[in-house]
Amino acid sequence: MLAIQLKFLTGKWHATPWGRQVNEGAVEWPPSPWRLFRALLSLWHHKCSDVPEEKMRKLLSALKPLPSFYLPPASQGHTRHYMPVGGGKVSKVFDTFITISPDSSVLIVWEDLTLDTEDHSLLKRLLSVMGYFGRAESWVEATVLGNGDFDLPEKVNTVPHADEGEPTAETDLVQVLTKADETDHQLWHELTLQKELTRKLETKQAAALAKGKDPNKVKLAKKEQEAVEASLPQTLFEALHAESADLRKGGWNYPPGSRFTLYHRPEDTFRSYSSGRANINTGHRTPTVARFAIAGKVLPSLTNALEIGEAARSTILRQYIKAYGETKEGYFLAGKDNEGNAIGLPTKGALEKPSHQHPHYLCEANKIGVRGKISHLTVYMPAGFSPEVQSLLSTKINHIYRRGGYHLQLIFLGMGGPQNFGGINESIGQSPILSTATEWVSRTPFVPTRHLKFRAEERGNPKEYLKALEGELRKNVEKELEYRNFPNAERIELSDNKTILGSHNTPWHKFSRKRKNGHGHHGGSQGYGLLIRFSKPFCGPLALGYGSHFGLGQFVPKIDP
Repeated sequence: MLAIQLKFLTGKWHATPWGRQVNEGAVEWPPSPWRLFRALLSLWHHKCSDVPEEKMRKLLSALKPLPSFYLPPASQGHTRHYMPVGGGKVSKVFDTFITISPDSSVLIVWEDLTLDTEDHSLLKRLLSVMGYFGRAESWVEATVLGNGDFDLPEKVNTVPHADEGEPTAETDLVQVLTKADETDHQLWHELTLQKELTRKLETKQAAALAKGKDPNKVKLAKKEQEAVEASLPQTLFEALHAESADLRKGGWNYPPGSRFTLYHRPEDTFRSYSSGRANINTGHRTPTVARFAIAGKVLPSLTNALEIGEAARSTILRQYIKAYGETKEGYFLAGKDNEGNAIGLPTKGALEKPSHQHPHYLCEANKIGVRGKISHLTVYMPAGFSPEVQSLLSTKINHIYRRGGYHLQLIFLGMGGPQNFGGINESIGQSPILSTATEWVSRTPFVPTRHLKFRAEERGNPKEYLKALEGELRKNVEKELEYRNFPNAERIELSDNKTILGSHNTPWHKFSRKRKNGHGHHGGSQGYGLLIRFSKPFCGPLALGYGSHFGLGQFVPKIDP
């Protein structure tokens, strides 16, 4: 057995996972083996350059098996910095990190591996000169804890999973960037080389055809072939040296010589080792917004907002019941009263307006990450989160999982009010649905809660039908605003019959518009785009109509082109 112990001296670990943007708030956890190998190479080049290359190759080759980890109790946190960008302007930047006790350690364990004396001595020397691991803020003390037969101080709790299995009730599946083996890299090299040679030849043939020459007579020169071959790392050792510029130039989605491996990580990984994290909010007011970034192997489109919103509700409710049992607060999280009846729905003959103070589970597809794909989840509860719910959301909600469907990781970004997260600058992590604006336009389709009524002559006349449709929708929206105690709108009209996801115009009929579970009042399943204008600036989120607690009927500020 071989084990490496990492002690983070400041109690913080800063590292952005591969393929994620720093402002998404994602943190790599556990530390990836790929990052460890790159760090060992850097230490060799900069601090132990007297070691022959053959010995370094031998050590990295010996560390071939996938390691397991012991991850101590941890919390996620972030700070916000306003960085100057020139012209007297500043840009808000998120710095997200993992917090652990400085007295705790991360263990990287190879349970069936024992290094020979030479490799063990070299590894020990490299780790002894490691000052940081991850970003430069992550000061670390790294040591070889043992090599051979010895007892670990802690039992491993994060282990690799060989196939695409499902997580258990106690674990989450997370993607971790690991080192490929030499055989896989050679296969990658052969396929990529052939692809690059073909692409270069096709480019050369197209240029010849444009000049009126026969493209079939065009071939790559020997120097051109050699240039393509030289641009690709031939061995795994060379692949580990690839710089970011090489990756961008090659157009590679992930570093050559690497692969993503699924790991089982404890479901309660981010239980706080202190009580500090449950109190994340600004000022003394009860927080109403909890915001999460979303990561996953395949991110769903915003057209699936309703389905993801329902799944988020189920996940949060399930975790609440698991932690606190069936309570009044638990019923409220589910949008039900103590007798299990749905709340927030207009009831015929009711003397009081229905309450919409229970949670909204709102998906967003913001510009960071893959455009058009869901990038964030905002949980909004106008009544405010109780201390138990604050603790639950900030420490126990780490994923959305549906059997046979998808597995999405949730990264807790923070808790507060809409004003703490709202804004139209998505590139720095602001949330448009939490902005303050006068004019709002549909981001997801508005599905009326009341049936639309038309006279026969209106149905037969397109112009009259459009006018009547706008009138019926206006009545629906006005009722919705009244139910929710929102200000009256001075203008409500039909807007576009589509939204832009990524670079594509997406019509409303592409969106899921019917809940898989539960009911709710709706007047048909047709979705519409609307523009709503208030007399004074209105602070979001603004979500109306059927399914508005699960992602339908969302509005964002109207931005003039």
